[in-house]
Amino acid sequence: MESSPVSHYTITKGSVRGIVSSKGGELISLSVGGREMLWHGDEKYWAGRNPTLFPVIGCLKGGKTSIGGREYAITKHGFARDLTFEVTDVQPDQVTMLLKDDPYTRAMYPYSFNLVITHRILENGFSTTLSVENTDDRDIFFGIGGHTGFVCPMSGDAFSDYDIVFNKQETKHISPLSLDHALFKHDVIMFDNMRSDSVKLINRHTGRGIRFDFEGFNVFAVWQPYGQDTPFVCLEPWSMPPDSEDSDVALENKPYITALKPNETQSFAYSAVNI
Repeated sequence: MESSPVSHYTITKGSVRGIVSSKGGELISLSVGGREMLWHGDEKYWAGRNPTLFPVIGCLKGGKTSIGGREYAITKHGFARDLTFEVTDVQPDQVTMLLKDDPYTRAMYPYSFNLVITHRILENGFSTTLSVENTDDRDIFFGIGGHTGFVCPMSGDAFSDYDIVFNKQETKHISPLSLDHALFKHDVIMFDNMRSDSVKLINRHTGRGIRFDFEGFNVFAVWQPYGQDTPFVCLEPWSMPPDSEDSDVALENKPYITALKPNETQSFAYSAVNI
């Protein structure tokens, strides 16, 4: 893999200011009225910020999958977050970037594709659109998702003051999820076959926080690294779950896998605003 120069772009609307990096096609900062919404990537906790996961979510069973009868190894959460995107459009309040397949990606994932990411500033937050185009001459299969770290607690309160509230009942027992660092002792909390398309990360005492909307995803995950008073939480819409111990090795047989015919495009979107 050849390294490409990384560029940064500032986008604004009113008192909202974002910074977009061409590495990973990532929105790495978003401040509203001077208050930072996104996690800043401190390696003490987690060096990531807001990566896009493509073409797989999490780790593959044994680190490998089968595509067209041949074995391929794809890195955790896919390769998109590690690569430099081409910036195709810059406007005062939005940036669009493109990742195309190349010999490096095809060694892991033997398809031709365009992955287009657009970050746009909203009145009180941001939106991200992820679009995948099949530029191959056969069907392609993939997973895609977000992994956005939000500062939490937000303003002098405690992490345990916060709930994640779903806009629809997700299980018999869970509509709100009361946050506590101990919840993440066994890693990620995942909700499969989502009914909700919106959650609120809010202080239950003040009602202040973030509304996070998502479209086109089947799975929703909540995560933070366990073992310390981590000052952020990740809200993660995924099109498919990670592999489990009994997962089929073939990529096309995995749960909720997205299939695209040649020349087709499918889009996924999420947004966050202060409330």
